[in-house]
Amino acid sequence: MNQKPVDNQRPELRVRYTPEEFARLKKAFARTGYNQIGTYARKMTLGEPIEIVQRNGSFDLFVEVIGRLRKELEAVRSRSDLSAEERQRLIGIHQQIQQAIEQIVHLCMPISNATPAR
Repeated sequence: MNQKPVDNQRPELRVRYTPEEFARLKKAFARTGYNQIGTYARKMTLGEPIEIVQRNGSFDLFVEVIGRLRKELEAVRSRSDLSAEERQRLIGIHQQIQQAIEQIVHLCMPISNATPAR
């Protein structure tokens, strides 16, 4: 029986790596802004620019600390023994902190750089 080719079939290339080579590929892929290793590999093999994401360990720590601070502030805000005036003051301070954090995050966001493949 003769089968007709399906329209969505495309040429395919399979590549085999040693465990060490694959670990190197995964490490390089982890530095990119892509969510699929196939996209990264395709761009590399075609010599297209690769999107590299620069990570900042200090910024990661900052985000972790801010997350804990946020949870603590929410816990304080939910306390029932606060007066209405104290609660409003705390909400205002919380909003000011959130705005300051958003400004810091905006200033510190990593900028992705497209670099040509080698």
